Amino acid sequence: MAPLVGSFLGVVLGSALLGALLAWVLRKVASVSRLASYAAGTAVMTVVYALAGQVPPAPFDHGLGHVAFHGVGGFLGFALLWLTAGRRKRA
Repeated sequence: MAPLVGSFLGVVLGSALLGALLAWVLRKVASVSRLASYAAGTAVMTVVYALAGQVPPAPFDHGLGHVAFHGVGGFLGFALLWLTAGRRKRA
């Protein structure tokens, strides 16, 4: 159970942190909203983790379980980014 939780936390935190970095670069290069850049950044990093990352433990090591494992992790990474983003107050 511990390898499964550790692998899932790695997907969530990795896609959130590296997705935030990618979102920041995207906002500097193009005129993109914060929401769109966070979504694009976490989506790209989730795909990178799914294709090149460490394979999660069974039963999530292949097929639809593998896709669902990384998809849920990427969604939670996006939610973590969106909920912890600083909001600008209008004066």
